[in-house]
Amino acid sequence: MINQIGELIKLQEVDKEIFKFEKKLKEFPALIAKIDEKIKESIEIVENAKIKLKDNQKIRNKLELDVEDYKGKINNKKSELNNIKTNKEYSAMLSEIEFLEKKKEEAEEKVIASLIETDEIQKEIKKAEEEREKIKTKYEKEKEEINKERGEVEKELKLMQEKREKVVSQIDEEYINLYVNLGKSKGGIPLSKVKNGFCSECYMKIRPQILVEIKKSDKIITCENCGRILYIEVEVKE
Repeated sequence: MINQIGELIKLQEVDKEIFKFEKKLKEFPALIAKIDEKIKESIEIVENAKIKLKDNQKIRNKLELDVEDYKGKINNKKSELNNIKTNKEYSAMLSEIEFLEKKKEEAEEKVIASLIETDEIQKEIKKAEEEREKIKTKYEKEKEEINKERGEVEKELKLMQEKREKVVSQIDEEYINLYVNLGKSKGGIPLSKVKNGFCSECYMKIRPQILVEIKKSDKIITCENCGRILYIEVEVKE
């Protein structure tokens, strides 16, 4: 029985390590996803700036067409001046030409503003691309380190799982079943060490008679309060 209790103690310690490694492994996908999101955001900033540049180009193309259209209309109106016979019609035509000249100038000013904006957007794109590369380099390195750490944790977990199999092979089936059932209802901690006469998990004082029975170690003794298997720590050989 001493050997069986000792093996159960070892099993619980191994299971604690397995739980720790499994918990750690569950954290890695979120870390990787966070890094991928940062990289994605930096790429989107560049793409949005490029879309902005394309929109700017479309607007400028339209303005340039407007300028040419106004020029054509002005030239036509000026040609028609030679055929006008009355001062009233002549004045009206000059007013139309003046109006078209004003619209042309407004369109030309917008073209210039668009060109200035183009230059600013191109600078914005360049800056965003440089920042994207910095972020990519930084986070790809972090990602590599995380994947390396994950690989190490996976190795440790595999070793612990192999160790668990060896420990389990030394324990009678009835004790394994008890251990598993208690583990399910006790948060994965089916055994509790007695410390200074108290259950270390629920802090219930252990009756002297129970302490004597535990020290004899001839049978499974459970805590009268939390139901865990009680043991007094002794040196456990691997």
